[in-house]
Amino acid sequence: MTARHVDRAMVGAAPDGVTAEAAVDGVVAAWRTMFDVLAPVIGEGGVTALFLRTCNLTRLEHDWVCRPDTGDGTTAGLALLAEVLEGRSVEEICAATHRMLTTFVTILGSLIGSALTERLLVMAWPEVAIDVCEENAKS
Repeated sequence: MTARHVDRAMVGAAPDGVTAEAAVDGVVAAWRTMFDVLAPVIGEGGVTALFLRTCNLTRLEHDWVCRPDTGDGTTAGLALLAEVLEGRSVEEICAATHRMLTTFVTILGSLIGSALTERLLVMAWPEVAIDVCEENAKS
């Protein structure tokens, strides 16, 4: 179920025909929303730790995505993520972000359980936006 949310969030962050700059903005906004939803639940430090772990795991497949100095907070991490995504193609941005979000959600689910993860994903990426993305995916 969570993979469906990641797919839908990706379509919302970077719909077909979007420019690379808009894709970077959409991706960073999707992460920021997730961080805002999670911080009250697992704390800023917990969100940062999950993000750093995600970066480390994603670097195995997309070595350019996250640098070792991703930052000591989610704001710094998001700024560096935006920086490394700039200048990449929309396809590269989407592939790396999809891997990152999937990894992040998988780690989160293993820590807090799938039911709570599902509820948090719905809060971060509301069904209204998800429904629009689903319609775009059908086209």
